[in-house]
Amino acid sequence: MGYNARWTAREPSRVAVLSAGYADGLLRVLSNKGRVIVRSHFAPIIGTVSMDLTAADVTGLPSVRVGDIATIYGTDGGTTQSVPDVARIANTASADLLCALGKRVPRFYLP
Repeated sequence: MGYNARWTAREPSRVAVLSAGYADGLLRVLSNKGRVIVRSHFAPIIGTVSMDLTAADVTGLPSVRVGDIATIYGTDGGTTQSVPDVARIANTASADLLCALGKRVPRFYLP
């Protein structure tokens, strides 16, 4: 899966394709080791993070449907993944992740 086929399913699997990649700020170093939250559960990033898409293994989440939200930073249900959490996985600083967010990522400013 992804560039250079860096992930191969070992059993029948369900894969979610996310419309976010390194052009949006999802670092390639998270390939095969990062995770996203889908329906309040962590789903591992599989394969190489591509420019415009990322894949996640949702095999253990049978209720996942097309159009579901995949949370990269934040909370879904009772499950949270903060920017510092992802920075630890990526072995980098939180500022690197925040500065990498691309122009395509919408920003919402709250009072």
